[in-house]
Amino acid sequence: MLQGGPSAPRIQRTPLDDPTRFDTVHDGLFVRPLVPAATGQLPWNRAAEARIQREMERHVIAQLSAQPTKLLGTVAARTTQAAAEADAQSADGQLRGHFSMLSTPLTAAQSRAAVVVFQPDFPVGGAPSADFVEQWIDNQLPDRTTVGQYQLVAGSPQRQAFLQALATNSSTFPVAPILRGVRRKLVADGVPAAQIPAYIAAYRRQLMGKSWQWLYNRMASRSGGFHRGGQVFISAGKDPASRMLTLIHEMVHLHTDNAFRDWTAATTGPRVVLEGATEILARQAMTPAQLQRRRASGANYQGRVDILNQRLMPHISMDDLARAVFLGEVWRLEGQSQQSQNQFQQQVGLDPNATRQEEVQQAASAVGFVQEVDAGQRYRYMNLDIGGTHPRPEHETHLRQVILPMLTAQPNLQLRFVGHTSSTGSASFNRRLSRRRAAAFNRFARSLGIAPARLLGASRPSGEGFDQMHADDSTVQGRAFNRRVELFLVRVPVSGSPP
Repeated sequence: MLQGGPSAPRIQRTPLDDPTRFDTVHDGLFVRPLVPAATGQLPWNRAAEARIQREMERHVIAQLSAQPTKLLGTVAARTTQAAAEADAQSADGQLRGHFSMLSTPLTAAQSRAAVVVFQPDFPVGGAPSADFVEQWIDNQLPDRTTVGQYQLVAGSPQRQAFLQALATNSSTFPVAPILRGVRRKLVADGVPAAQIPAYIAAYRRQLMGKSWQWLYNRMASRSGGFHRGGQVFISAGKDPASRMLTLIHEMVHLHTDNAFRDWTAATTGPRVVLEGATEILARQAMTPAQLQRRRASGANYQGRVDILNQRLMPHISMDDLARAVFLGEVWRLEGQSQQSQNQFQQQVGLDPNATRQEEVQQAASAVGFVQEVDAGQRYRYMNLDIGGTHPRPEHETHLRQVILPMLTAQPNLQLRFVGHTSSTGSASFNRRLSRRRAAAFNRFARSLGIAPARLLGASRPSGEGFDQMHADDSTVQGRAFNRRVELFLVRVPVSGSPP
């Protein structure tokens, strides 16, 4: 049996309790540049095209001079279509094991349709899809150039035309810097000096007269993999261990909701946000061994992860990010962008621009939602009806399907509900309302068969009124977040167990 119940736990404020956090996220992702000069304000014209083309070409040549093996030599085939399909299902299983909102397993047929294994060094015109090389270039531009400072929207006709021009450029690229890199590599590898000229001559014959089109085609053909149009492209040159890591990342892309893609496209660094968020979630699903290998590899998106760890993750929970990515609930991250407001209205049923009268009417039938503040420790049941106390169906489902099994599995677990309100109405009214909300949740918990002894403070329900708002109460969305009941899970010693 449980020992005497503890006193009400002290609530420690965290960044997720800061009502300005949504504004902080919006400023960090939609106002302040995420990449150097990523303002998107300069006009896109011929001069801009020429500048970005030069930047891209200089960066590529510099990279190949430092790492000539990215271009030369041969790549052994180590991934078959069957192996990639099987690993895609395993990667999908790892994601579903970690993220409950991904409930439907990837079937063998879906894996076959989604995964495309391409051979390294395919010839010009032999890419696995018509825009394969253009997509590779598009993925490279944000990191290799200052394209982010121009008004060149992703997917726009102007951007597509520019990508096609780069991918089909018939002018020749400079060979001398790459050959100097080859010489340095041969010396570093201990190749006898007398043999080096022959190697250099052979590589010169391979490269001389080749066009930028050939070069971009070769580099794209040696890329590890990426997601495009509902398909995951992965190189046959991938070894089994790195193939699995690539597939976990790319399977996150496969499950990403289009609303999240639209939301990231409006930020000051779309590729930074999209790839950073994808990698953060992918790492959550990786095993310790996989995570260690991923962090040690060069292709791990660490720079983008670091940016989001500074500007986004301190202000949201991991569950918030997962629901934004996989379900399109971007309003969990910030509330000022048009994409966020559109999704909030569509998914919750409240118009962010509603009048007070409209808000009251809409709130009566709006959707409740739950935030996992700290898994297994603290949850928020939000968007209660205005003036209402009872949990909405979505709250009841969470209590029944998530919390009740936890109580069954952990006999030392107790619950404490704390009610909260928005700031409309008097302080005394809202204090009473918040306590009535906590009482209503305690009653529902008892209706699930939860013993009264496991409901801390049920005889005197806790309510904070509007003293602990965690969102901007001047907005429709903020008030929906503030009309809530919080659940704290408390673990107490079991009789006979060590203190």
